[in-house]
Amino acid sequence: MAAGPEVHGRWRKADPLPDEVCAALARDEDRQVRAWLGMFVPVPDEVWALLLADPEAKVRESALYHWRRAPIEAVRPLLDDPDPAVRRAAAHVADVVLGSPAEILEQVAAAGSGRGRGRTVAGAVLTGELADRLYATGDENVRAGLAANRGLPDRLVTALASDESPAVRLAVSLRPELTEERRAAIDWHVGPEDRIFPPAWVMQSLTDPVLMRVCAESAHPGMRRFAAYSPHLPGDLVDRLAADEDFVVRMLLCENHPAASRAPGWRGSRRARIRGHGCWSRGIRRPPRS
Repeated sequence: MAAGPEVHGRWRKADPLPDEVCAALARDEDRQVRAWLGMFVPVPDEVWALLLADPEAKVRESALYHWRRAPIEAVRPLLDDPDPAVRRAAAHVADVVLGSPAEILEQVAAAGSGRGRGRTVAGAVLTGELADRLYATGDENVRAGLAANRGLPDRLVTALASDESPAVRLAVSLRPELTEERRAAIDWHVGPEDRIFPPAWVMQSLTDPVLMRVCAESAHPGMRRFAAYSPHLPGDLVDRLAADEDFVVRMLLCENHPAASRAPGWRGSRRARIRGHGCWSRGIRRPPRS
């Protein structure tokens, strides 16, 4: 019952169980029942919270990997979990890189490709000393990763805002804490064919009404693209983004928002085809699910 129908055969979408049944299964004496709960059958957030607090590490680890929309507030405490497998799962879901400064520098060096180094740096838990050491490497991909890291000291935000690399300046311009005036002062460029890979904070903030409004009302098309990922936007922001001059904003809105079928400017089979299928757009890609 916890796993849902046809676990060992061809999977099909299962109807949700009643909330009281989910809650009972989350307290079942059998660890395997608790670990399988939520893998295939939708469960409410209150039940996920029970599973993340389960005394068995395997249950906590399973819940981390299968609660696809887990808020960062629920995941962050498990970064310090006593079980290393749970800590790794929490780091994966939160998209952070754990370790001492020396260990993180080793992980950056081992990341190989330029994009891999940038992603590692973007997720690293920064200290001021580590940020300075990474900045001093002179690696463009490392600087782009720093520009996307929420823990970057403001003095380095200022330095990277005038970086010689367009990719680094663009990454800085997409920091959520910037004012519109400060964002506009950065020399960035986004064209209709340019891809912007959203940082981890975007997917972790889709239910934040204040931040999503800031993104949706920004003059920066990249910020508006980030807002268009959210299926929780209120009607006024849906209307605003549905009329956006940026094609990718309109495309992402139709992919992600349940009101997309009523969005102006979309007619015929194209609208039905793109909505809800997680397709690739021309300018931005949905990140892989954890």
